[in-house]
Order: sequence, then C-alpha cells, then structure tokens
Amino acid sequence: MNRFLQFSVFVSLCCVLLFAVSCTSIAQDNQASEVPAKPAIVIDAKTILGPVNRKVFGQVVRGADRKDVFTDTHDQYITNQSEGMWDPEHRRPSTNAIAFLKGVNPTILRYPDGLNTQGHDWKKTVGPISERPNFQFGLDEYMQVCKAAGAQAQIVVTEYIGTTQDLADMVEYLNMPATAKYPWAQKRVQWGHVEPYGVKYFELGNESWVKKLKGRGAERHNEYTYAKYAKDAIVAMKKVDPTIQIGVVLMNYPVLASHPWNKQVLGAVGDLMDFGITHTYCVGYKGNDMDVDEDRILSAVLPASEQLEYWLRELRHRIYKETGRNIPLAITEFNGMFVQNKPKQYIHSYAPAFFNAEYLRILLKPENNIILANFWQFFNSYFGMVQGKTDESLLAMPAYPLFRLWADHFGDLLIKVDVRGEPRVPYQGFGHTAPAKGDRYQPAAAVEGGDLLSQGIPNLNVMPLKWNGKIKKQGPRSLTIQLDQVTKIRYPNLFKVQLPKVLRPTQGAVQYQISFEMRFVSDTNQPAKVSLGLGISDGRGWTKQIH
Repeated sequence: MNRFLQFSVFVSLCCVLLFAVSCTSIAQDNQASEVPAKPAIVIDAKTILGPVNRKVFGQVVRGADRKDVFTDTHDQYITNQSEGMWDPEHRRPSTNAIAFLKGVNPTILRYPDGLNTQGHDWKKTVGPISERPNFQFGLDEYMQVCKAAGAQAQIVVTEYIGTTQDLADMVEYLNMPATAKYPWAQKRVQWGHVEPYGVKYFELGNESWVKKLKGRGAERHNEYTYAKYAKDAIVAMKKVDPTIQIGVVLMNYPVLASHPWNKQVLGAVGDLMDFGITHTYCVGYKGNDMDVDEDRILSAVLPASEQLEYWLRELRHRIYKETGRNIPLAITEFNGMFVQNKPKQYIHSYAPAFFNAEYLRILLKPENNIILANFWQFFNSYFGMVQGKTDESLLAMPAYPLFRLWADHFGDLLIKVDVRGEPRVPYQGFGHTAPAKGDRYQPAAAVEGGDLLSQGIPNLNVMPLKWNGKIKKQGPRSLTIQLDQVTKIRYPNLFKVQLPKVLRPTQGAVQYQISFEMRFVSDTNQPAKVSLGLGISDGRGWTKQIH
C-alpha cells in the first residue's frame, strides 16, 4: 500500500496578537526586594478575612457507566460498586471506604462522574434493583452515601442524551413532595424514599466541548449549541424548583478567559446561571521517561498556585465583562495532571499533594469568589487518594493526610497571615507551570520594541526523516513534507524552531503561531480510517496536539 501524508507548516512571530497572555510564558520577573534575614510567619488573629468555605473541600463519587463513552461493555465496578465505595450485597456504603471518606469531611460530593456523564441516563439508575442489574449503585444509593458522609449532593447532568424534560424530571424526583402534580416524586416514594432529598447544586455537563460518547446523542457541542442547551435546561429545571443552583461549563485552565466559548456562553446564559464551572489541572507531566528531572517537577508546585490565581482572576473579570454580574466559580475538578505507567506514578507522590495544599489556600480566599471545589478524585481508579481492591486493603495516598489535616483542624474564620523573609529561588518552568523569579507576579506582556517581524524570523531546523519521504523548504518560515507508505501509527519529528537571539535577554513573553494543512491520499479504493494531527512541545516538556 502506497499512502502518503502531505502538509504544510507556517511558523511566525506576531508581537501584537501573541504576546498577550500565554500559559507557558507567564513569569515573575521583578528583582527580589530586600527581605529580613530570617523567615517569619506573622499571624494577625484580630483581622478576620471572612468565613471558611468548607465546600471547597469537596470530593467525587463515581457511578456513571463507561459503556459507549470509553468502552463497549458495562463497567459494573463503577455502576454497581462505585469503585468499592458501595456494598451491593448489603445495600449500604462499604464500611472502611465510608470511614476514609468521613475522615476528610468532604462537605459536598460530586456525582456521577466527569466525561462518563455524557452517556448517563439517570432514569436507568432508579427503581427496583431487579430491574437495574447494571446500576445497583444509582441515584438513591449515591444519596445514601451523601447522608452517611454528612455531605451535600452535587449532581452533573448529561448534555448529550435525553431532553430537558428528563432534567426537570430529575429535579422533581429529588426535591419535590409526592403529590399528583409531581409523578416522579410519587415514584420516589413508591421505591422507598419518602422525604425529598433537597439537592441544591447541579452542573450542566462536563467539559462539554469534548465529545467522547460513541454513536449516541447529538454532535459535539460548540459554544452556540451548548449555550442553547444550557438556557433551555436552566429554564426547565428551575420551573420545577426555583431554589436550585445551576452551573454552566466554561473553558478549563490554561485556556484564555477571552476564548469564544466563554464569551458566547456567558453572553447567552449570564442572566440565568448561578455559577461558572471550570477545571484546573495545573502542575503535571504526561510521559514515561525514566530520566525526567524529578526535582523540576517537584519545584513546579511552588509558583503554580500564584499563576493559577492570576488566571482565575482573569476568568472572573471576563464573567463580569460579559454578564455585568459577579458570578462565582466552581472548580469541580482539580488536581495535578500526572499520567504515567507503573512503576512511576507521580500522581501518588507528594508533588501534587503539596500543590493541592497550596491551591486550597487560593480557593479559600474570599476575593477569589469560589462557591465550591472538588478534588479529582477520592476513591480508586487512577487518581484516587484512597486505593484498595477490597474494603479491608485500603491504603491512603499522600493527598489523603493533607485533606485529613484540613478536616480536623480548620476553624470557622479566616485570619490574616503574612509570610515574610522566605527564601526564593528562580524556577525555569515545567509543563503548564511557567518560569518564575523575583518576588512579585508579573503576567505576560508585549515585548518592548514593537513589531518583531522587522527583527528577523528564526529559520526552521528541519529534522531528518527516518523513512520514505520528502521535505521541501519554502523560505525561512514554511515547508512542505510528504511521507510515503505510511501504513501504521507514526510520530515523526519534523522540525525545531529556535527562539530568536534578539529576544533572549528580554524580560517578556514569547509565543509562536503555527498553522498547517494536512491531506491524506490512499492508492486504493478502500476506505481508510485515519487521524491526522500536529504535536508541539517546548524545551520544558509542554505539549499540545492539534487534530
């Protein structure tokens, strides 16, 4: 078979557009001021900053099926056992699992999942157990876990299957009295749950611009279709219970707050929504390189929270600009984003644990206007802070004792605390954590000197191909590459771009703009399933895939 892939790549530097804010180029560049010789923590117990919002200590309880989203079969370990949280034989929360959960006093529990929620039909999870063999851990069982943990409920609803009437029926089932006006509430009583649950918090989808649902539901949402869905859903749900709080999905860190999704959704739904939803996976590393600089990964937790707080501030400003309202944010997933195979799984190291400890400080600050937050995630799976195949073999990961400390020792009020004279070291950056030095935050800004195009464009350093192919250079900023006889997955290294020397001493941000075109040609009439894309990485390990 003689297939080939051909695409063109254009690389340029554009000062005006690209030197605004970049997740890989935010820096603290001011020189450090003089500090006392000895570090000191100064506590001002008389200055009250505000109440402690315990809803930022939320967790996630999973119950959504992976079938038709990530797998072709039911995952009953999740839908029948909530990954070990639920004992389906005795119809109750697992003894040790619920003890671990109560140990961190979660205050609020998110259900049923993240992206798996796309295919989650709540009506299949209620009713007699005999009629739902694949959903023995359903909506009522989740409410039982909330009661056992002493936590409020927080429910994510699907944005890809069903109708807004199905969402209204859910609110009725959960919150309304069992009268003729509310037939789904009557079903709740019929199935053994007399009193309404009084659920307050609902999320309209999860990272809704990403569609994982296979062969079901609508096409992938864009900002216009999601905005219409959100508006219709809010109207339908609040018609049943006007007291509920409903959040709409905004873009995740580190996407710019001015992203078209945010602007359209906020403009269309800003008068109806109660909170905005975003996810913040800041510090991280995806890969299995055994020689990766682990000190650099650990050091990334130090400047990350300040950079993330700046991003949250920008998102709040965007919300106000588009809506005229100070709408709070819900960080419904946060953690480090470490993904490796065994034996090195950094997600269970102290690096993300320390980051989360510092990030909770950011989330607690009243001026950041955070209504709630959920750590991803509590139990088992890859990210769980408690791991164990059986209820008798549970093991706490490094994140757990930190959450346990907060649960045991936080009071009711925030007081003023200053840290003075702490030692500072420069940081070169890693992943989504930008370089940092000095003692004050300085966001990315335009480099002085005007248009960089007049200062010279860097040449492309073309890499040699390791199989059949041709590279045709078309000037200093573009090239065409043709790959022949590509019959399996290939990841060729195509070119490198060096930072122009004129910028290296400059204190400022720099970003490249890359555009490309791809075309696949087969020498047969047989249909071929292909996925074409361009992957980009920088010297610190930051990566981005474009398809």
